[in-house]
Amino acid sequence: MGSVKNKKNILATNLDKISLLTRMINRIRKNVMSKVLLIYPELYRSPFVSSSVVAVLKKQFELFPPLGILYIGRSLLDAGYEVEAIDFNSTSYNEAILLRLLSEKDAVGITTNSFNLRGVDRLISDIRKAKPHIRIVIGGPDVTLHPRVIEGSDLSIAGEAEKTAPAIFDALLNDGDFSKLNGAIYKMPLSKRTVYGKAPYIEHNLDSIKFPARELLTAKEKSQGYNLFGEKYKNRIATMITTRGCPFRCRFCACNAISFKKYRKRSVQSCLEEIDQIHKEGYVILGIVDDNFLSIANRKLMIGIFNGIIERGYKFSIVAEGRVDSALDEQLYALMRRAGVVAVIYGMESMNQDVLDFYRKGTTVELNRKATQLTYKYGIFSFAYFIIGTPFEDETLIKKMLKDMYSLRLDMVNIGGLLYSYGAPLWYEAKEKGLIDASEYAVPAGNEYNLSPLSSSQLSSLSYRALLAFYVRPIYWIRFFQKAMKFDKRALYFIFRILQKVFFYLFQLR
Repeated sequence: MGSVKNKKNILATNLDKISLLTRMINRIRKNVMSKVLLIYPELYRSPFVSSSVVAVLKKQFELFPPLGILYIGRSLLDAGYEVEAIDFNSTSYNEAILLRLLSEKDAVGITTNSFNLRGVDRLISDIRKAKPHIRIVIGGPDVTLHPRVIEGSDLSIAGEAEKTAPAIFDALLNDGDFSKLNGAIYKMPLSKRTVYGKAPYIEHNLDSIKFPARELLTAKEKSQGYNLFGEKYKNRIATMITTRGCPFRCRFCACNAISFKKYRKRSVQSCLEEIDQIHKEGYVILGIVDDNFLSIANRKLMIGIFNGIIERGYKFSIVAEGRVDSALDEQLYALMRRAGVVAVIYGMESMNQDVLDFYRKGTTVELNRKATQLTYKYGIFSFAYFIIGTPFEDETLIKKMLKDMYSLRLDMVNIGGLLYSYGAPLWYEAKEKGLIDASEYAVPAGNEYNLSPLSSSQLSSLSYRALLAFYVRPIYWIRFFQKAMKFDKRALYFIFRILQKVFFYLFQLR
């Protein structure tokens, strides 16, 4: 009897295995047939934050491929899906192009953030008009910050989705159970009640995430807008990130809310493996786009990456973002120059120490000055962001700050009014005081909300005039050409291309 029972158990086990294998084969067949379109919508950005904008862009100023849809694309490709991606900041948006892209697609994934929401509603409406029954899923930083179902979509996903994307699209296309998905937000068909699935997914081991599928946006028709460095280089620009989240707690920033206050770093080895792949694929311009890559907090990571690039003999032109606390170690700047860094983007925010302390920036006016001195010394192009509009900054204080900003040896600046963004500590503080309503996700500083002595329009006007004044100073051009002598020919070409774009940008303002 025991023998018969064992045979039955073995048979049952084998049948289970066969059943599981059959389901897997069917799933693979379905996925091979499933075609997904990933969209990064057009951004709508005013260079100056204001409730009554003085200056607006006539043409968008987005110049680099977005990483989010390329990470998701890699995950779906590896799972057997057919994937197409489009960035409507590089390819002009119109309904005819959208109709062509939707042809034979089974599902659409859309990335949302604070700057493209205006175009998302129109995009979804146009998709539904062209293909009423196609499945639509929405993800990205905006959904993570305030989880909700976007009207017209089937599903929203909060959190990071590189690992979970295949399960998301499988459930979307095969009437799966959304409640089992990480970060899912959806509405019940009949009651329209909003339902939440499992907790949003956060990846703690960044080294385990596959490299982005950059090939999805390298075709001529997909990369036409990435021409900051000219037509020759428009599909030879690659971006990468080395960290996620932020170890700092600036009061105006929502980064920690988006990353659930989880700061994570990749290993040097993982970063260099991706750089090896980027080099092998023929890219010559590399953007390291995490906000705080250049920070003393990442010193070992920076040194490892830059030394690895130097040892390999790669000749990238590198643009990196970071903090001025990197100026605490001058040797980092010497290393950056040797590795091919041609430009650094700083969030300096202010030349008023009281303002920096109000923001809890953790930096000083002296470090702002030292960072610009080091970029000047080592022939690295410097770009800095500044913010005006704290509750105690009147016009006199702002003008003094701007005068101090002009004394820095910076090559490019952007100046804007303070924005109270949902998820940032300042937003919550203003809400607690009753100055901001819970439904207002992005509020410009101004006396309209009792957030500044000046109106948001006055702050916008001050920003615009200060930006123009920055570039018409004779000393600016003298310093620029002195520094230009330190560049090699290719770097000098890139820098002049950047300036050309800056002036095009300025003349697009009205």
